[in-house]
Amino acid sequence: MHKLENSSPVIAIVGLGYVGLPLAVEFAKKYQTIGFDINQARIKELRSGTDSTLEVEQQALQAVKQLSYTADPDELRQANVYIVTVPTPIDQYKQPDLTLLIKASKLLGKVISEDDVVIYESTVYPGATEEVCAPILEKESGLKYKVNIMGKGQKPKAKSNVTVHYRGMLLNGVVFDSSYDSDEPIKFNLKRVIKGWTEGLQLMPEGSVFVFLIPPELAYGDKGTAGIPPNSTLLFEVELYDIK
Repeated sequence: MHKLENSSPVIAIVGLGYVGLPLAVEFAKKYQTIGFDINQARIKELRSGTDSTLEVEQQALQAVKQLSYTADPDELRQANVYIVTVPTPIDQYKQPDLTLLIKASKLLGKVISEDDVVIYESTVYPGATEEVCAPILEKESGLKYKVNIMGKGQKPKAKSNVTVHYRGMLLNGVVFDSSYDSDEPIKFNLKRVIKGWTEGLQLMPEGSVFVFLIPPELAYGDKGTAGIPPNSTLLFEVELYDIK
């Protein structure tokens, strides 16, 4: 959970076109900044210090030291301020085409955390942010969580091996699984667990204790599993010990 008043912002610029790239360069003069674009070729050229759109001079591009580039959505989880600068071209009816804006909102909904800030710099009609973008962010970020202890270590990646203690419960309070019963932390790879765990643990710095409320679509869905009925929302208390 990010509290901007207590920590330096990490800026993510989503869309590295004629608006996004100059903005990323300016922010990177003062803050750690992540430039994101789905175009792998664009990321490759920017990493080499070249801007084919000529919006930023090569010397200025190579001078910034706090700017990184990526096409990997998982790397956006490092940020706590997101600025969307994707294009909104005019369609044949002279209305803004929100396709890329909607895709960007869906992507961010999967990576943002509580208290993160999302800013839309794309050109849209009045009310589009509230009517179109905000509901998508809320829908996509279905994982809810509470921070009991915020650690100070690194956060795991989607493919990390982690060591945790945990307790899993149904909403009626029935415990269906717990590593505390054996008094032994569990080790596993984040790619081999339910989606809610894969997403949730990437929010946790090492040494943290979080409580996750995981909806069925991020857990076992309409099939359920041993001790967990179909369409169950699950409650997990998780203590993250180690990341490999």
